[in-house]
Amino acid sequence: MVDLPITYRGMAYPWQCDVNGHLNVMWHTNMFDQASFVLVSSLGVDQAYREKHQATVVTVQCDIAYKREVHAGHIL
Repeated sequence: MVDLPITYRGMAYPWQCDVNGHLNVMWHTNMFDQASFVLVSSLGVDQAYREKHQATVVTVQCDIAYKREVHAGHIL
């Protein structure tokens, strides 16, 4: 099995949680967005690449499958 790179580290803060105590969907999306930026950069699509090739990578669809609940204090 191949070890995948870690593209995001962070913690769920109480102010990011909804009235049910779960990490709000807005913050899930934000964290995935940050992770995808790190992943794309690690593949070589950085600022120099974008300037040289006048090309970039964008997210056109995001499908999230929640595997377990995230509460304040959880490390991601």
